[in-house]
Amino acid sequence: MRYPGRRKKSGGMVFPAVAALLIVTAAINFWFGSETAGAGEESSEAVTENTNPSGNGEETQTSQEDGQDQQPQDEPQAAVIRVALFGDDYGSLYQEEIRISSSEAYTLSWNGGERQMPGDSILTLAPSDECFAGGSARIRGTAGLQLLSSHRECGYPLYPGEMEVIPAEGKLAVVNEVSLEDYLCLVVPGEMPVSYGLEALKVQAVCARSYAWCQMQGYGVPALNAHVDDSTNFQVYNNQDSSEKADEAVRATAGQVLNYQGETVNTYYYSSSCGSSTDMDVWKSDPAEYPYFPAACLNASRDTPDLTDEAAFRQFIDDHTDSFDQEDGFYRWQVDLPKDALESSVNKYLTGHKMSSVGEIAALEVTERGAGGIIRELTVTGSEGKAVLSRQEAVRKALGNSSMEITQHTGYVVKGWSMLPSAFFYLERLEENGSLSGYRLHGGGYGHGVGMSQSGAGGMAEAGYTYDGILSYFYPGTELFHIY
Repeated sequence: MRYPGRRKKSGGMVFPAVAALLIVTAAINFWFGSETAGAGEESSEAVTENTNPSGNGEETQTSQEDGQDQQPQDEPQAAVIRVALFGDDYGSLYQEEIRISSSEAYTLSWNGGERQMPGDSILTLAPSDECFAGGSARIRGTAGLQLLSSHRECGYPLYPGEMEVIPAEGKLAVVNEVSLEDYLCLVVPGEMPVSYGLEALKVQAVCARSYAWCQMQGYGVPALNAHVDDSTNFQVYNNQDSSEKADEAVRATAGQVLNYQGETVNTYYYSSSCGSSTDMDVWKSDPAEYPYFPAACLNASRDTPDLTDEAAFRQFIDDHTDSFDQEDGFYRWQVDLPKDALESSVNKYLTGHKMSSVGEIAALEVTERGAGGIIRELTVTGSEGKAVLSRQEAVRKALGNSSMEITQHTGYVVKGWSMLPSAFFYLERLEENGSLSGYRLHGGGYGHGVGMSQSGAGGMAEAGYTYDGILSYFYPGTELFHIY
């Protein structure tokens, strides 16, 4: 998620949810302060990533049937979510012109005026149009509205609900006002492959609803009074074709969210794990305050070794095969990073964040691991000093580059990514004639690692778990609750 945090499919994977902020410090010759990151994420990479936490809890005996014994909490007159829509291929929220159509008659209205549009006609709007003289304009239709200025993987999708077109920054922005359940019907198939089955899709529906409900208590895009946008910054919306199976999952869980001690949980999730999740320390939050995001192995026994130990983590990556998502392509992956590519990407990252270059790279070292084995600190030693990359997103961005080839354990090769799949990896130094030539990364998982592994949920569903059991497994101590 925001970091719920994604999402685009590649090699059987889905981009998470979620996006987290990065934190970088420098050491030895210079020391830089750190900053926190949140989720909503990948991430958003989770986060995002939304930007993004992770964790798996042990399976509990607590029943999550339907929350029948709980009373609904107060809710707005109608559960309507406001979604800011990006333009073509998620380029920008602000566009030079907006083009809209509908198969049946639809209406454009503004302060002091209204225009009826015939079915199949195309309405083109520019910032200078008179309908924006007094502010925003609204478009309503009964057959769905097609936004022809916003291309997606599925083409130009239909949007349920209404659209508000807002003049801003000399351009136009579009906010889709839609019922929460209709919104979820177009989130679930974009966040999880429908091939994972109904029980897994029901899990995704509850997680997506819980996340959205939390976002609806404020405005994630305040400039547009929108709760979320339609990208991986929050949850991907209307990027994939609608699915009868996803619709069924949303209907079967209508109104259900996850609560912990009376509060709705911001249910972070990510694509796949390395066999273990991590906790909220990823975003510098106290894990004790979020017991429903534990670091634990993703198997039936929940036996979890201390993966903060470097030797234990290496053995885990090399040998562990007892995981609900071990069939996923990114369960294990490998990438070779030549020295020149590392120097370019690391120094570009440092200088891009107003820090000094380390010069020619002499060594990389994992100097601290967090819960579940995620890299907490990675030290880069160079000819001009040292830098410490702190937290998972900084590590993934600084070391990754668009020329790398990521080989999944299935043999599938992923190209064109500029960010590493996860920060669950160990380093193998490569040398040529006794000198450093690069590093081979042996890793696992895709995403920030907090909350639910989507491929793990798919594996559990295939093994016969029901959606309430899967939810209690990934978010221990929570209960299903009806918001309406």
